[in-house]
Amino acid sequence: MINAATSAKDIVLIIDDKPDNLRLLSDLLAEQQYQVRQALRGDVALKAAQLSPPDLILLDIMLPGMNGYEVCRQLKADARTQEIPIIFLSAKDDELDKVKAFSVGGSDYIAKPFQAIEVLARVEHHLQISRLQRQLQERNQQLQAQNTLLQQEIYDRVIAETALQTLNQELEAKVEERTLQLKAALEKEQQLNELKSKLLSTLSHEFRTPLASISMSTELIQERLSQAIGDWGNKQLQRIIENIQRLTQVLNNATLLALIDSHSLEIHPVSVNLFEFCAKLLKGYPKRVLNTLHSLELVESQPSSPVLVTADAFLLEHLLMNLIHNAVRYSPGGGPILLRVGCEDGQAVLQVRDSGIGIPEDEQGKIFDRFYRADNANSIPGTPGAGLGLAVAWEVAQLLQGTLGVASGAGQGTTVTVHLPLTPAGQIPDRLISF
Repeated sequence: MINAATSAKDIVLIIDDKPDNLRLLSDLLAEQQYQVRQALRGDVALKAAQLSPPDLILLDIMLPGMNGYEVCRQLKADARTQEIPIIFLSAKDDELDKVKAFSVGGSDYIAKPFQAIEVLARVEHHLQISRLQRQLQERNQQLQAQNTLLQQEIYDRVIAETALQTLNQELEAKVEERTLQLKAALEKEQQLNELKSKLLSTLSHEFRTPLASISMSTELIQERLSQAIGDWGNKQLQRIIENIQRLTQVLNNATLLALIDSHSLEIHPVSVNLFEFCAKLLKGYPKRVLNTLHSLELVESQPSSPVLVTADAFLLEHLLMNLIHNAVRYSPGGGPILLRVGCEDGQAVLQVRDSGIGIPEDEQGKIFDRFYRADNANSIPGTPGAGLGLAVAWEVAQLLQGTLGVASGAGQGTTVTVHLPLTPAGQIPDRLISF
């Protein structure tokens, strides 16, 4: 037997007008588990095949009515049956008959009388080819479907990339537009800062001269007419002097901040002996600003060598003067103002300590904001401060590549600590400021 594993689903239609041939072929194929259908006429077989297509057809040429050639031709012309393999069976063994059989669409040709083993072999061979063709067709359809999906995916991706490119171009245009706007705004702000700086510089110059004149005249009056004007008069003159000093300090701070904002401040770093610098600063501190309750004290924390920092002397003086002015102003009860110089963790340390009203803990995060004044500052008699002292001190500490911190509490005094980088050994400039 051939192909004992043949699927029972394979249907073979036998078309032959000889009942004996039909019976013989049917028995032969049934033994091999094929499902067999029979037809004695071509026209009947044609309709049956169109209604329920078989897997293979064994077709006799000599049939009543419609011969095998015509049956084959019509089967191949119909989309429902054109893929069915057709094996011709005929007693005609002429070459022309075989050629005609193949020309109308036949798959094979078996001459009668036939051998059973040959019929089975040819049937199985063409069924196997048919199966492989169907599998190939299914695979082609799957590949076509996948290709269609892939093409759609490519199309969608192209559309998405085009949309993304358009969005990127729009975004770049908006960014460029916004950048130009910001650039214009920054240029305008720079111009305004420069104008503000020039205006403040001009106002400072215009105010400074008359203020100096008023201050000098007031001091002369106090010096020459102190006894004549009595305590009340001296008290009023002292108030004038203090307010002139305060106004001068506000002008100096505002001018410095304007220069910082406009990036037009020139910095000239030199190496400074910090203790001697502070000693000279305290020695020249205007005594008229202090009342009899305050004292200025300078302490050096026993460094093994002079504490040298590289800094702009003008900015360093401005920083210390602001801290000392604040310490004096917000210590209405008097007491010592302690200025300590030393080294900690490879850095120079400047510390200004007072025993004044202190700063409430919940407000210490805002004290470096410009024009901010703590709530308890209003308890100090006299003209309110401008709220620029610590803001300027913080800005200057940054310019000097240092840091500034505050330790304080309401009613507990305030300690302001400035850390500055030391002048590296072997890098001391030719110009060393010593006092």
